[in-house]
Amino acid sequence: MQEALHRLKHPLALTVNFTPGDSSPGDPQIQRLVNYTDGILDEGGFSNEGDGYVTDNHWVDRVTFMLSVQQQRKVYYLVTSYAAVNPAEIQWALASYLMGKGHMSSLFISTEHGYGADLPYNRYTAQIGSPLDAMYEAQHVYFRAFSHGLSIVNPSSTTSYSVALNPVSRYRDLNGKPVGQTVIMPPHSGLVLLTQP
Repeated sequence: MQEALHRLKHPLALTVNFTPGDSSPGDPQIQRLVNYTDGILDEGGFSNEGDGYVTDNHWVDRVTFMLSVQQQRKVYYLVTSYAAVNPAEIQWALASYLMGKGHMSSLFISTEHGYGADLPYNRYTAQIGSPLDAMYEAQHVYFRAFSHGLSIVNPSSTTSYSVALNPVSRYRDLNGKPVGQTVIMPPHSGLVLLTQP
Protein backbone atom coordinates (compact mmCIF):
# COMPACT_ATOMS: atom_id res chain seq x y z
CA MET A 1 0.00 0.00 0.00
CA GLN A 2 2.76 2.45 0.92
CA GLU A 3 4.66 1.77 -2.29
CA ALA A 4 1.49 2.17 -4.39
CA LEU A 5 0.72 5.52 -2.77
CA HIS A 6 4.28 6.73 -3.34
CA ARG A 7 4.09 5.78 -7.04
CA LEU A 8 0.97 7.84 -7.75
CA LYS A 9 1.26 10.79 -10.14
CA HIS A 10 0.71 13.00 -7.09
CA PRO A 11 2.32 10.82 -4.39
CA LEU A 12 0.55 10.37 -1.09
CA ALA A 13 1.87 9.42 2.33
CA LEU A 14 0.53 6.49 4.33
CA THR A 15 -0.31 7.43 7.93
CA VAL A 16 -1.84 4.64 9.98
CA ASN A 17 -4.10 4.89 13.01
CA PHE A 18 -2.13 2.94 15.61
CA THR A 19 -1.78 3.04 19.38
CA PRO A 20 1.01 0.85 20.79
CA GLY A 21 -0.95 0.08 23.96
CA ASP A 22 1.14 -1.85 26.47
CA SER A 23 3.57 -3.18 23.85
CA SER A 24 7.25 -2.36 24.05
CA PRO A 25 8.47 0.19 21.49
CA GLY A 26 11.14 -2.34 20.49
CA ASP A 27 8.60 -5.05 19.66
CA PRO A 28 9.59 -6.40 16.19
CA GLN A 29 5.95 -6.39 15.00
CA ILE A 30 5.58 -2.71 15.90
CA GLN A 31 8.87 -1.82 14.21
CA ARG A 32 7.77 -3.72 11.10
CA LEU A 33 4.54 -1.71 10.99
CA VAL A 34 6.43 1.59 11.37
CA ASN A 35 8.81 0.61 8.55
CA TYR A 36 5.88 0.44 6.11
CA THR A 37 4.30 3.76 7.05
CA ASP A 38 5.08 7.45 6.66
CA GLY A 39 3.50 8.38 9.97
CA ILE A 40 1.51 7.31 13.00
CA LEU A 41 -1.81 8.70 14.27
CA ASP A 42 -1.98 7.70 17.94
CA GLU A 43 -5.55 8.23 19.15
CA GLY A 44 -4.79 6.62 22.50
CA GLY A 45 -2.54 9.51 23.46
CA PHE A 46 -1.67 9.78 27.14
CA SER A 47 -5.29 9.19 28.17
CA ASN A 48 -5.98 5.66 26.85
CA GLU A 49 -8.55 7.10 24.45
CA GLY A 50 -10.27 8.95 27.31
CA ASP A 51 -10.39 5.87 29.52
CA GLY A 52 -7.76 6.80 32.12
CA TYR A 53 -4.08 7.67 31.94
CA VAL A 54 -0.98 6.08 30.45
CA THR A 55 1.23 5.78 33.53
CA ASP A 56 4.34 4.20 35.03
CA ASN A 57 6.54 2.28 32.56
CA HIS A 58 3.82 2.45 29.90
CA TRP A 59 4.20 6.24 29.89
CA VAL A 60 7.97 5.92 29.38
CA ASP A 61 7.35 3.44 26.56
CA ARG A 62 4.89 5.82 24.86
CA VAL A 63 7.40 8.70 24.89
CA THR A 64 10.13 6.34 23.65
CA PHE A 65 7.87 5.20 20.81
CA MET A 66 7.08 8.81 19.84
CA LEU A 67 10.79 9.59 19.65
CA SER A 68 11.68 6.42 17.73
CA VAL A 69 9.06 7.12 15.03
CA GLN A 70 10.33 10.68 14.56
CA GLN A 71 13.96 9.51 14.47
CA GLN A 72 12.96 7.50 11.40
CA ARG A 73 11.77 10.78 9.83
CA LYS A 74 8.13 9.82 10.13
CA VAL A 75 5.39 12.02 11.59
CA TYR A 76 3.68 11.31 14.90
CA TYR A 77 0.19 12.77 15.40
CA LEU A 78 -0.93 12.46 19.01
CA VAL A 79 -4.55 12.74 20.16
CA THR A 80 -5.34 12.90 23.88
CA SER A 81 -9.05 12.93 24.74
CA TYR A 82 -11.01 13.24 27.98
CA ALA A 83 -14.65 13.09 29.08
CA ALA A 84 -14.18 16.77 30.01
CA VAL A 85 -11.08 18.89 29.56
CA ASN A 86 -9.80 20.80 32.58
CA PRO A 87 -6.50 22.65 33.21
CA ALA A 88 -4.86 19.69 34.98
CA GLU A 89 -5.61 17.38 32.06
CA ILE A 90 -4.30 19.93 29.55
CA GLN A 91 -1.09 20.17 31.60
CA TRP A 92 -0.78 16.35 31.67
CA ALA A 93 -1.24 16.03 27.91
CA LEU A 94 0.96 19.01 27.02
CA ALA A 95 3.81 18.21 29.43
CA SER A 96 3.81 14.54 28.34
CA TYR A 97 3.78 15.51 24.67
CA LEU A 98 6.71 17.90 25.17
CA MET A 99 8.82 15.00 26.49
CA GLY A 100 8.63 13.31 23.09
CA LYS A 101 8.25 16.34 20.86
CA GLY A 102 10.53 16.49 17.87
CA HIS A 103 10.25 18.31 14.55
CA MET A 104 7.74 15.81 13.21
CA SER A 105 5.00 15.67 15.84
CA SER A 106 1.79 17.41 16.83
CA LEU A 107 -0.75 17.25 19.65
CA PHE A 108 -4.53 17.52 19.66
CA ILE A 109 -6.44 17.64 22.97
CA SER A 110 -10.16 16.96 22.80
CA THR A 111 -13.25 15.91 24.66
CA GLU A 112 -14.60 12.54 23.61
CA HIS A 113 -17.48 14.24 21.76
CA GLY A 114 -15.42 17.16 20.45
CA TYR A 115 -13.11 15.02 18.36
CA GLY A 116 -12.28 16.70 15.08
CA ALA A 117 -13.37 20.17 16.23
CA ASP A 118 -10.87 23.02 16.26
CA LEU A 119 -10.18 23.55 19.96
CA PRO A 120 -7.44 26.21 20.14
CA TYR A 121 -6.55 26.07 23.84
CA ASN A 122 -4.43 29.12 24.63
CA ARG A 123 -1.83 26.88 26.27
CA TYR A 124 -0.94 25.56 22.79
CA THR A 125 0.75 28.90 22.10
CA ALA A 126 2.99 28.90 25.19
CA GLN A 127 6.38 30.21 24.08
CA ILE A 128 8.51 27.47 25.64
CA GLY A 129 11.10 27.57 22.87
CA SER A 130 13.22 24.69 21.58
CA PRO A 131 14.31 21.58 23.49
CA LEU A 132 17.81 21.85 24.96
CA ASP A 133 18.21 18.12 25.58
CA ALA A 134 16.32 14.85 25.88
CA MET A 135 14.06 14.11 28.82
CA TYR A 136 15.77 12.83 31.93
CA GLU A 137 14.70 11.34 35.25
CA ALA A 138 15.48 13.06 38.56
CA GLN A 139 13.69 13.28 41.91
CA HIS A 140 11.40 10.39 40.77
CA VAL A 141 9.90 12.50 37.94
CA TYR A 142 10.88 13.37 34.37
CA PHE A 143 12.19 16.71 33.16
CA ARG A 144 12.92 18.23 29.77
CA ALA A 145 14.54 21.64 29.50
CA PHE A 146 13.59 24.10 26.78
CA SER A 147 15.17 27.40 25.78
CA HIS A 148 12.33 29.32 27.50
CA GLY A 149 10.95 26.85 29.99
CA LEU A 150 10.70 23.42 31.50
CA SER A 151 8.37 20.44 31.24
CA ILE A 152 7.91 18.14 34.25
CA VAL A 153 5.90 14.89 34.37
CA ASN A 154 5.16 12.52 37.21
CA PRO A 155 3.98 9.36 35.42
CA SER A 156 3.46 7.39 38.64
CA SER A 157 -0.06 6.01 38.97
CA THR A 158 0.06 6.12 42.78
CA THR A 159 2.69 8.44 44.27
CA SER A 160 3.05 12.21 44.68
CA TYR A 161 6.48 13.84 44.77
CA SER A 162 7.79 17.16 46.03
CA VAL A 163 10.18 18.46 43.37
CA ALA A 164 12.85 21.11 43.90
CA LEU A 165 13.45 23.40 40.93
CA ASN A 166 16.76 24.92 39.91
CA PRO A 167 17.30 27.74 42.45
CA VAL A 168 18.95 29.93 39.78
CA SER A 169 15.92 29.87 37.46
CA ARG A 170 12.66 31.72 38.05
CA TYR A 171 9.53 30.23 36.53
CA ARG A 172 5.89 31.13 35.98
CA ASP A 173 3.05 28.79 35.12
CA LEU A 174 1.00 28.94 31.94
CA ASN A 175 -1.34 31.45 33.57
CA GLY A 176 1.57 33.82 34.25
CA LYS A 177 1.64 33.13 38.00
CA PRO A 178 5.17 32.91 39.57
CA VAL A 179 6.16 29.46 40.80
CA GLY A 180 8.23 28.85 43.94
CA GLN A 181 11.35 26.73 44.22
CA THR A 182 9.35 23.59 45.08
CA VAL A 183 6.34 22.09 43.29
CA ILE A 184 4.14 19.16 44.27
CA MET A 185 3.57 16.65 41.47
CA PRO A 186 0.52 14.44 42.18
CA PRO A 187 0.16 11.03 40.47
CA HIS A 188 -0.11 11.21 36.66
CA SER A 189 0.45 14.96 36.55
CA GLY A 190 2.30 17.30 34.25
CA LEU A 191 3.54 20.85 34.59
CA VAL A 192 4.76 23.23 31.91
CA LEU A 193 6.72 26.18 33.23
CA LEU A 194 8.02 29.24 31.42
CA THR A 195 11.12 31.16 32.43
CA GLN A 196 10.48 34.61 33.81
CA PRO A 197 12.05 37.45 31.82
